[in-house]
Formats: sequence, C-alpha cells, structure tokens
Amino acid sequence: MADISDILAWKFSDAEGIETVDGVIAGWPASLGSRPTDAEMSQYSTEYDAKPASREETLKAKSRDDWTDSEMREIIEILLQR
Repeated sequence: MADISDILAWKFSDAEGIETVDGVIAGWPASLGSRPTDAEMSQYSTEYDAKPASREETLKAKSRDDWTDSEMREIIEILLQR
C-alpha cells in the first residue's frame, strides 16, 4: 500500500497545505473542503494503486544496466525538471 502523503499528493495535484505525520493527515487546507473521511481515503488508495505507473516509476523499476540510451536521456530530463 502506498504512503498516505503520496496518495494525497496524487489525488489533489500536490496542493499546498496538505500535511501528514506518521501516516495521519495533520493539516488540511480549507480551499480543498472538508478533510477526507476514512472511506474516502480507502477509495483514494484503491484508485492510486490501480493507476498506471508513470514513466518515471517504470524507469526506476528497471535495472540501470538495462536502460537504453533513450531511457537514460529521459531520466536526465526528469531530474533536470526537479
């Protein structure tokens, strides 16, 4: 199961003001409405786990020795965007 902070960042597009501590929502911005219920968090978790892996996640899962030149350039581009 994914970390709650990853799930919330994905679900709410990295909205500012969302804070988690030890897997619990510690801060919630009023601009997003009410804090998610346990049932909503369970649904978000299910959605998150079912989503297709991002290109970055796919590349991370591969061994560095198996990266093609093209994939290496993609990784460099991803890192430069951070």
